[in-house]
Amino acid sequence: MKRFTNIILILVCILCIACDKQQEKIVASNTAIVETSKVIVPKTVQTSEKFETDKIVDSYYVDSFYTYLKSGFALKAEKPSVDFGLYTFDFKKDGTIIFKDLTKFYGCGNGVLHIRKGTWSVKDNGMYTLTFDGEYAFEHKFHTESEYTFKKLKNGNIYLKLHKVIAHEKNQNWDH
Repeated sequence: MKRFTNIILILVCILCIACDKQQEKIVASNTAIVETSKVIVPKTVQTSEKFETDKIVDSYYVDSFYTYLKSGFALKAEKPSVDFGLYTFDFKKDGTIIFKDLTKFYGCGNGVLHIRKGTWSVKDNGMYTLTFDGEYAFEHKFHTESEYTFKKLKNGNIYLKLHKVIAHEKNQNWDH
């Protein structure tokens, strides 16, 4: 029985290390994507100009979402060729965001992103406010609200650049 317990403990340690390495790889690849994107800065907006609130309404691919509270994230029109961390965000006219995980295989279940509810709105100054309620599996649940500027990229994608984090609450899954 003692050998069996030791074997189980060794396997659990190996799994934890593998999951940690996979998460580091995801964060590193997402950071590289954000840093290499060329951003077109929009012209200065006059206060009398109306913002087209539905210019974000569409369905997009997102593969660098882990940076959304650090720097922002890209909304892509074409499906990227990534192995993991691929999602679709469908921005609806009613202000909701429908989230779908397109990742085919996760090597580890720890930290898998799931968004239960997402909303968006545009302020008078053109800032987009996004709210997300979700969880990273086996880690924590979260509620976030943050402001972004809308920037068109040279390749036709959109970059939501983080302006400020308004709220960031997280609860460990084992805390109730």
